[in-house]
Amino acid sequence: MEIEVLPPQPVSGQNFTISVYDTSISNTTPYLTEVIISVEEANYTITDELPNRELELTAPLIFTQISLIIKANKTGYHDANKSITILPNTANPPQIFITIINETIVAGSYFSLKVTDKFNNPISNATVSIKNHQGTDTDGFTNKTGYITLKAPNEPEIEILAQKEGFTEDTATSWVQTTQDSTTIILSHPATPIIIAACILVLTILLVTLKNKGIIAIPTSPLSLKNIKKEPLKTPVIQKEPMKIKKPNDAKTAQLKINTPLYHSKIEEIDIKKPHPEKETFHLTKTKRHDSEKQIKSTHHQWFTEKDSIECKVDQLISAQPSKNKNEEWFQGTASIKDAINTTVKQKQKKKNSDST
Repeated sequence: MEIEVLPPQPVSGQNFTISVYDTSISNTTPYLTEVIISVEEANYTITDELPNRELELTAPLIFTQISLIIKANKTGYHDANKSITILPNTANPPQIFITIINETIVAGSYFSLKVTDKFNNPISNATVSIKNHQGTDTDGFTNKTGYITLKAPNEPEIEILAQKEGFTEDTATSWVQTTQDSTTIILSHPATPIIIAACILVLTILLVTLKNKGIIAIPTSPLSLKNIKKEPLKTPVIQKEPMKIKKPNDAKTAQLKINTPLYHSKIEEIDIKKPHPEKETFHLTKTKRHDSEKQIKSTHHQWFTEKDSIECKVDQLISAQPSKNKNEEWFQGTASIKDAINTTVKQKQKKKNSDST
């Protein structure tokens, strides 16, 4: 009994056939049935149902060539053995796969994973690492059963990479339950922004209060002092129109305009003691009606001497009695009243002169 393998040297991942024949049979087909085939501790049976009484198998995925021992056993025959070589497939390297064992990965703790082929065969000495992280137990090699244990970093998401020569690399992504320090917990609390805003408001009120009391001085921005050119304030010029004064039509209107001040000003009363002067009399001389002005000699004023004149009436009002001397004499009254009367008399005389002409 002999064992036949086609092709004689299968390539990794390639299908091959196994058949058993008897060299002493010449009249009928020499290929036997009901033969038990053992390959890598796996048992198969060749029956009449198999096409051409051939057992079809698939060569294992390898990156270096290996040898397989095939055994055949049938009742009435001696056992047969045959060794074949499996070659690696350099054109299409086999794919490896990562399987994460832990359902939940916690940052800072260890988790396990397994590297296998598409037939779930473990791959040993495969390099496994957590991408973008270099630290203790973040990379290593798988054992004979394809397992490895790594330490999870404090990142919400990690990417795992598995590589081995002769295989196509594989990556796997997993979520990590991260841990937060006290600072991160405080900053992520919903009430933190409100507390910070309240602290800023209290600090602002405190600074303004201290500034108003003169305890501290708050510096101003350099942009507001250096870059601004100081210019003197210009007072707007208000153009005033010249006041138009109408010529008085009569002495009464002229007297009203003279005694009415243009502006109201504040007058303070000052008590000045002045010795009362002695009474003096002024001799008045009669002048012509057509004179434009009264002649003034020395400090004496010249007045009309009629008894019914304005001067006599004023004299009676001021002195409460007529003059005891002569009609030509005039009693000295208050200076301001006398000036006003003199002005009125002059204007009245001037009007009479202009009417007569």
